[in-house]
Amino acid sequence: MKRKEDGLDQLKNGLQRHKQECEALKKSWLPELKKKVEEVDEKITKYFGSIKCRGETKVIAPENKEMYADYKLDIRVAFRPNQPLESLAVGRQSGGERSVATMLFLLAMPTSRCPFRLVDEINQVYIC
Repeated sequence: MKRKEDGLDQLKNGLQRHKQECEALKKSWLPELKKKVEEVDEKITKYFGSIKCRGETKVIAPENKEMYADYKLDIRVAFRPNQPLESLAVGRQSGGERSVATMLFLLAMPTSRCPFRLVDEINQVYIC
């Protein structure tokens, strides 16, 4: 019984150490991610405004903030006056509206040295 309790204590200590490491890593990437998304949001708001529409981009954090795979980028758009902002999704906007939103999103992305960009599944319920 004592050996099992010692093993359990070691596992608990290891888990705590891993949680601390994950938290330290999160503190290094999450602020930078939010900063980049804010930059994209400023541009996408401006670009949508120039075509008399509205758009925004936000980071959506899961309730369990340790589930990093569940963090999402939400692109919300409104193409008509008095229409509420809605997340970009297959059933909500027409194909043309989704195409315009995708192109404005790509234009709003920070530029890099890479001349090629690939977007996959941007029209799904979740944005990758």
